[in-house]
Amino acid sequence: MAAERLKNQMKKRKIRIARLLSMFLIACAAAVGAYYYFKTGPAPTAPPATDGRDAQTRGRGLDYKEPSLALQAEVNGVLKANKAQVKETKHLEKSAGGKQNTKIDWLERSQLVTIDASASIEEIKDDLNKRLKSKSGAVARQEQDKWEGQNVERIDIALITDDGDISELIVDRIYFAPPAKAKKAGHGRLAVIVDDCGYDADIVRKITGLKQKLSFAVIPYRNFSAEALAIIKKSGKEALLHLPMEPLDRSQQSEKITIAVNMSDDEAKQITRKAIEQLPGIVGVNNHQGSRATADERIMRAVLSVIKEKRLFFVDSFTQPKTLAYKVAGQMGVRTAINRAFMDGEADVGYIKGRLRQAGEQALKEGSYIAICHARPQTAIALSETLNELEAIGVEFVFVSSLVSR
Repeated sequence: MAAERLKNQMKKRKIRIARLLSMFLIACAAAVGAYYYFKTGPAPTAPPATDGRDAQTRGRGLDYKEPSLALQAEVNGVLKANKAQVKETKHLEKSAGGKQNTKIDWLERSQLVTIDASASIEEIKDDLNKRLKSKSGAVARQEQDKWEGQNVERIDIALITDDGDISELIVDRIYFAPPAKAKKAGHGRLAVIVDDCGYDADIVRKITGLKQKLSFAVIPYRNFSAEALAIIKKSGKEALLHLPMEPLDRSQQSEKITIAVNMSDDEAKQITRKAIEQLPGIVGVNNHQGSRATADERIMRAVLSVIKEKRLFFVDSFTQPKTLAYKVAGQMGVRTAINRAFMDGEADVGYIKGRLRQAGEQALKEGSYIAICHARPQTAIALSETLNELEAIGVEFVFVSSLVSR
């Protein structure tokens, strides 16, 4: 019996040893497999299908600015060949989002043009199609439109692209306005005063570069006051002192040295005299702000006494209806005039141009007219695009000195 039990025990021991050995071999095989898996990476799989475009466009932009400029240059050539006159131009940088996160950039231009009575929009359209083809361009559409309220015909010029997102980009919009009807030249004299010179010399330089006679009012004690005055005098234009005076709302007072109603006569005279001396070569004075001061007779008599002493004239800017400045100046024998309109109450080129046209119409209607604007970028653009137009209908631009009372 003992021999039989010993035999069974040996058999069970062999089975356990065999199992342990098997488990050991399996563990070794797993370890070896894991080592090679992490060392070499998983087995390669087939790449996902693409349309052949993703790798080229994902995360980058498509820049069509240079082609836009090239096409616009061709348009310029066609317009010039057809004797079209460009009256106004506006530029925009355009962007659009495409597929695969692609950003598309191009340039768009809008032009208001007039053509000769002998020219034809259809002929210009045909010329554009012929010439633009070599630059991947074409006339996209032709339709009726408006430009600043004026009825016009518009032609859109498209850049034809090879991009899958956008097949055409509008790079030029040509607005054909009817030729301005010539009006009988009248004797409408318009004096334009450009206020607030002294804050920015570059704007003054741009406006003085216009050929028309314009008057410029310079604020004293500003960083660019002396430079602005020099630019005005060199250009042959007329310079005035833009004398700071107290406004109705004292919190809106923009200048430290200002004529105030609580000053004595001597103080008001002294400030006026020093301001005039700051700007040698001025021919007259107008008020900067001053709605409170110009309604105070005592203060105005003090100020005007110095202006008379210096043999200058005074233009009442008419910043409020209760002003006494114009009336008192006349009583004291000071050469004087009064502003009739402010033209740039809104910082919008179209609005300013409309106000300029109204001033021109009033000059033709009344014989003479005085209007004020300011040395600002939008005003400079509006003046440059409107003054020739007003001259064409009979408006004569004159220095304000020619419209003051004698």
